[in-house]
Amino acid sequence: MGEYFESGRATYGGDVVINLHGGLLSEGYIHGLNHHYEAVLQLRREAGVRQMLDAELALVTAAAGPFGGTNVYSREKT
Repeated sequence: MGEYFESGRATYGGDVVINLHGGLLSEGYIHGLNHHYEAVLQLRREAGVRQMLDAELALVTAAAGPFGGTNVYSREKT
């Protein structure tokens, strides 16, 4: 099985694509930092095809139990 992954057959252009978005196994995971980045993109209206219309508030959580964290972001009123 390791040879299958090592050969590149489980990625873009391969037989089966795994973790299209990076997942928690393939990304530079720093307790959800990428989720914070996405929240800011949404609130700035800079998320492109992923843009949620009229995003005003974003909730980002990471981890679980006593070691988790939560941030709430809001769009500045102009």
